[in-house]
Amino acid sequence: MREFEDRLTREIGLDPKSLGAEAVWTAVKKRMEDCDTGDPADYLKLISSSREELQALIEAVVVGETWFFRDREPFVLLTSFVSGEWLQAHRARPLRILSVPCSSGEEPYSAAITLLEMGFGPRQYEIDAVDISLFSLAKAERAVYGNTSFRGVDPMTRQRYFTPDGNGFRLCPEAREGVRFRAGNIIDPSFMADARPYDVVFCRNLLIYQKEEARLFVIKTLDRLLIEEGLLFVGHAEVLPPLLERFSHVRHQGAFAFRKGPKNGDGSLSAKNPSQTTVAAAQTTNRPWPAPSQTRFAPGPIVRPPVRAVQKEEPSLDRARDLADHGLILEAGQLCEEILKKERKNKWAYFLLGLVREAEGRVREAEECLNKAIYLDAGYVEALQHLSLLMERRGDAAAAERVRRRAAEAAEREKGPSK
Repeated sequence: MREFEDRLTREIGLDPKSLGAEAVWTAVKKRMEDCDTGDPADYLKLISSSREELQALIEAVVVGETWFFRDREPFVLLTSFVSGEWLQAHRARPLRILSVPCSSGEEPYSAAITLLEMGFGPRQYEIDAVDISLFSLAKAERAVYGNTSFRGVDPMTRQRYFTPDGNGFRLCPEAREGVRFRAGNIIDPSFMADARPYDVVFCRNLLIYQKEEARLFVIKTLDRLLIEEGLLFVGHAEVLPPLLERFSHVRHQGAFAFRKGPKNGDGSLSAKNPSQTTVAAAQTTNRPWPAPSQTRFAPGPIVRPPVRAVQKEEPSLDRARDLADHGLILEAGQLCEEILKKERKNKWAYFLLGLVREAEGRVREAEECLNKAIYLDAGYVEALQHLSLLMERRGDAAAAERVRRRAAEAAEREKGPSK
């Protein structure tokens, strides 16, 4: 088993622990069955001699779960960045966005719809969408999606940009026009070597699955691909110290983003340069999407991770979130545990502790925390959605689908009866 794991680590930077103990072996067994071999040694030789079969194994391992406007707030922040800052400085050229990994296309298409809603035409932006999964890219090119891709999407948005197509919905040509898909492996040294830098990069929920060496390489690549003052989006569990060393953290509730700033001669961030600013964004809880007039960029101080020990203070969930946002995962977990000693029925603390345990690679404990949050609130949508992703990653597709349906039903109940 170690040889299969090591091969996947070399090829895609995978940290097998991030998927759970059985996920890689489940994928290997499935591919061995498809190749009609029962000998792991024979299959190991096969992936060493056949690039096609190695690609098939990678396809079986990578996590492709996504949906339109996932987490919503990154697209609110994208609207703010473009309308409040980018247009003033770069109106004469197209806006450039990179989505990697793009999976089956929901993320880059969400960015395109965001820009269309702002009044952009398809020729006023360029969105490059890259993924290692050829299966996902083929689905993205078809641009036909089922109901699970629209969880939490405003019905009017779907009506404006999609038309019924069999059992799914096809994205309109206007939203597809400015999006280009290509295959690529982000840990390849030649990855996007021919690309001009981007104004915005989405690289969400990739770093959490990678070994430390691969993470550092990817972060350097993202630095190369992003323009000065550009905006980088990562996943909620990916506000990691190596990112904070190269970028400035953006404060925007519900979006995990960074800005790239000028560097010193040694490559460190230039703290004295007044142009290196972060975002002062309005609170966005329960705000409808999109809201370009409600959020604006404004100069503000650089947000830095604390450099001294955390001061002893009364434990609070806001403090725990703040620590997690700054990459202080261990401290955030300890604070969640302190909160739960006093408040055993705090579902939010269990949810946050679940995210922390996932970031630490302790997947089974992460599931336990999320299950406890759901036990306290059977309709906790975010916990249900995240639990389904963890189940998917460890290869339990049936359980993941059941939990995903529960999440969708809970989300519908939250909306209330349609008017």
